[in-house]
Amino acid sequence: MNRLSKRQQAIVSLCEKHKTSIDVGCDHGYVGAELLKLEKTEFLIATDISEKSLLKAQKLFQKEKLKNAKTVCANGLDFENSFAEQIIIAGMGGKNITDILENYKHKDKILRLILQPMKEVALLRKYLNKNNFFIEKDIVICDKKKFYHIFSVRQGKQNLKSINIHFGVCLSPQSEDFYLWLNEKEQKIKKITQKMPKDNEKLKTFQKCLDEIEKIKQNKKQTA
Repeated sequence: MNRLSKRQQAIVSLCEKHKTSIDVGCDHGYVGAELLKLEKTEFLIATDISEKSLLKAQKLFQKEKLKNAKTVCANGLDFENSFAEQIIIAGMGGKNITDILENYKHKDKILRLILQPMKEVALLRKYLNKNNFFIEKDIVICDKKKFYHIFSVRQGKQNLKSINIHFGVCLSPQSEDFYLWLNEKEQKIKKITQKMPKDNEKLKTFQKCLDEIEKIKQNKKQTA
């Protein structure tokens, strides 16, 4: 897995063994190729809106003699015969991911979702929480000084609290990357609030976030 980034390695590690998997927005096809080689999927559908990216994925699959893979040029999951037990959607905004899932005709039959939003992370958690999806794993990875949130999701009801929507489902124990991200977020909020007038309506929202961050940090000390 040396050619995979730390982020991509984490995505592959969260994937389970299923008959068919779809890698949405596959780019070069590295994640899908790794799933086939590790026998985490029997058949792979790699999709991308870019024909150039798909061509790179096709060349990779041919080079490594991965016959159980096909590529589809499509926007999200909008193509024929698009059912799969496991779906990976990585490297997109949270809103884009929610739109793809909302328009997916087999949404209720998905067994496993692996999601990696680039932004709008809380929005994605909120959508999953309201649409009968259960976030089993919710991790933070630091890769080349950037932080990435990755979810492993199944069908099922889940009642997330505000602190989980904004900071993650699995708050304890967590990785050192998570606490590095949490500290960075705390510093950003403090920097914003220092410049705000005391009568600003948003100040209470930011203060609530800081209070929740403090709860998470205290919980870490208690479980250490």
